[in-house]
Amino acid sequence: MSRVSALAAAVAAIGFVLTATPARAGAFVFNGIDTYTYTGDKFNVCGYGCPEHAPADPTGVDYIIATLKFAVPLGPNLVDVSPSTAFWSMTDFFGSFYFSGSGILPDIPADAEGPAIPGLVLSTDSTGKIVKWIMTAGEGTQAPDGYNTGTQAFITSPPFACGDECGGAGMGITDFLVVDLRSDPDTEWDAGVVARVAAVPEPASLALLGVGIGMVARRRLRATRS
Repeated sequence: MSRVSALAAAVAAIGFVLTATPARAGAFVFNGIDTYTYTGDKFNVCGYGCPEHAPADPTGVDYIIATLKFAVPLGPNLVDVSPSTAFWSMTDFFGSFYFSGSGILPDIPADAEGPAIPGLVLSTDSTGKIVKWIMTAGEGTQAPDGYNTGTQAFITSPPFACGDECGGAGMGITDFLVVDLRSDPDTEWDAGVVARVAAVPEPASLALLGVGIGMVARRRLRATRS
């Protein structure tokens, strides 16, 4: 199964339930100096362990927040680059997780079944505005039984097209998190944002998305349910 197909299957396995009108995509806002801040849309889907194991019902309330700080502003017309950061962070409004660091962002974590890849890939327009991105963060370990545990999050634009698994054609995922995966059956939960997809991404973009978030999909499929 390809990584792209694995993610689509994972979405179906999670059993998302739409609770609100499909959202628009979040965006990065530049402070004019060195920092780009992403404020995602409020979650409109609720997955495994949610909302009963979440701090509160995240749909309509919780959302992902990310920051990227660089030594100098991003240049114009960048295409699928992975720039080194002076500082980066990723969290959510509830404070369910917090990841940060500097330099090249790690994957979530590096995929043992393939070459290591950066956790940030972005493109800019003619003004230097970030117009396309994949940003991932997480931590986890692999247990002796082969299962992975940890907390993971990703944001991506354009949305990952997932069709019927997300409620119908023309739908995709922009934000997703899973908290305390398999660490404790009483605390794990996951949620995300399903949005309208203006157009199905070209094959190159799909391949990039598959690499960037394949670990999330594989872990969701491998995790056992009691």
